[in-house]
Amino acid sequence: MRKDARQDEEFVKDAIIKYNALSNVYRGEDPPDYYIGDGLNKIALEITIIPRLGNRTTSDISLVKLCNKLDGEFRNNIMVGTSVLLKINSPIGNMRKFARGLRDLISNCLTNNMFEEEWTSFKINGETVNLIIINHGIDNRKRIVGLIMEKGLPLVAIQIQLDELVSNS
Repeated sequence: MRKDARQDEEFVKDAIIKYNALSNVYRGEDPPDYYIGDGLNKIALEITIIPRLGNRTTSDISLVKLCNKLDGEFRNNIMVGTSVLLKINSPIGNMRKFARGLRDLISNCLTNNMFEEEWTSFKINGETVNLIIINHGIDNRKRIVGLIMEKGLPLVAIQIQLDELVSNS
């Protein structure tokens, strides 16, 4: 059992505590790094760094900026306490065409009330985008949030899973 936590483990743990307003997080045996919950109901939390294959920085930064721009453009059209989570695989082939297509998709989904509380998949210029609407009830959160993933890796929406587990315990 390792007694000290890596800096990245501490950062993730602190972010989860702050985001979920938790106080019942304690060090695990490594693995897991931490436990969330009381003695009867606990969730194991193992924090792992996945090595990147190649340099995706430019594409990732462009996608983050795009999501922030879309949040600013559409936030007044999305109900307070609700966010639209976009799962986008990076890198993107043609960012300019993708950005136009994503903007049009979000506009269309808002106009036609097409957002669902389960993952819905769309194709934009050959790229797959998954959307889900999340009702969190917090006023000051972004209304459009990007989950930027590396192409070929499975979706691990730890925050969604953690929210469900914590609310059910």
